[in-house]
Amino acid sequence: RDRWRRTSGIHKVRNPRALAAVRELWQTRDHIARRRDIAPGRILPDSAIINAATVDPDTVEKLTALPIFSGNRQRRSAQVWLDALARARTVEPPDAQEPSNGPPPASRWARRKPEAAVRLEVARAALTELSQRVSVPTENLVSPDVVRRLCWDWHPVEDTAAAVDEFLRDAGARPWQRELAVPALSEALANTGEQT
Repeated sequence: RDRWRRTSGIHKVRNPRALAAVRELWQTRDHIARRRDIAPGRILPDSAIINAATVDPDTVEKLTALPIFSGNRQRRSAQVWLDALARARTVEPPDAQEPSNGPPPASRWARRKPEAAVRLEVARAALTELSQRVSVPTENLVSPDVVRRLCWDWHPVEDTAAAVDEFLRDAGARPWQRELAVPALSEALANTGEQT
């Protein structure tokens, strides 16, 4: 599963070589974020990945001329991002499209899979409450895409918490995210299981 393909704004990238750049930048950012245990978007926003991939600068000066890369923090990391762009020029470009295997837009759930729509509503409410309690933005607790996939694919199991933890781990959630989100999501999913 190519998680880098979920980069916000990737629909603007048409060129296979630019897609390779998105992939390399995303993977580099993800590696740094995991090592430092920081949300990837705090290392480098998706918009910066898309901008650098489409412009494809080949020098530090050209890279730091891009708006998002002109700040002090990004200037210090410029060579890291430039190296990722250089790797993208040497690797096999990815296929332009990945077959869609995710859930449909949430607005269609009530008609297509009503029980999933209920799960999503309850899960979102639980995460919103948790977010307010711990003062962490909801999207930093668990990415909205992961929550949608969990609610769409969910089947009641005996050990809800273990199943939710495994799903989040496989989706790339960090230990601190799972520690916070698993109890809230497990309770939400268990409660919707009782209602359906």
